[in-house]
Amino acid sequence: MGDWAVTTHWAWTRPRMPEARDFPSDRWAARLGRVGPGLWQLETLQKYGYYRAPEGTAAVGVQAPDDYLVEYGGGPFSAAWNYLVATEPSGASRFARAAALLGEDASLPHAVQHAVLCLRTPIRFERPLASWSLSESHLDSAPAARVAEALIAGGPPPRRGRMECVVGLFTFEFGWVHTGLLTLFIDKSMAQSGAELEMTGRFNALAETREVGPFAHSLYMERPTPVPAPLVAWPFPSR
Repeated sequence: MGDWAVTTHWAWTRPRMPEARDFPSDRWAARLGRVGPGLWQLETLQKYGYYRAPEGTAAVGVQAPDDYLVEYGGGPFSAAWNYLVATEPSGASRFARAAALLGEDASLPHAVQHAVLCLRTPIRFERPLASWSLSESHLDSAPAARVAEALIAGGPPPRRGRMECVVGLFTFEFGWVHTGLLTLFIDKSMAQSGAELEMTGRFNALAETREVGPFAHSLYMERPTPVPAPLVAWPFPSR
């Protein structure tokens, strides 16, 4: 996309729709939709920089290219993830083996659609986009890297290429909300392989959608096919 980028904000109350005066030029667009009970997702597009929601109107804001990640605090929704959704058929068996490696920190509820791996403790996004090598063991260190390694160790060696899992945050207040994408890049050896974790809301299905701006229907605002929210009960007790 070059210098074009989409910024995502999640808000507890319906935020004000951005207007032309909120952007430095006429190259902008905005999309607003409800992502869950009482939670709204605002996506804004512009060339260079990012739109920042007024303080007090959003819970979390993120945009990877400009390393923008802000949390306003004060509520249950945060920049974190505590579940993974498999987007390929082999995900169920790999998730089952990964859950065994992670022990009591993970659970694999029976899913009727895509396989879901739930984590007892949410993992924070320290940055909107992070990457690391798979050549070293992380089973006792960084939480995100520990999960990535469990996915690889929990089954036959993955074929050369990439393996993707949508990640998200479950809360009893807002339900299942996708908050990112974990990608494993598998090469000839582990020394040449790596992982990438991006915070994004582009895989959420949005309801009551409204779009505005000169580039609202441009290819820059196109979204992938939404990944359905899991239709299972959360396996861990509330805190």
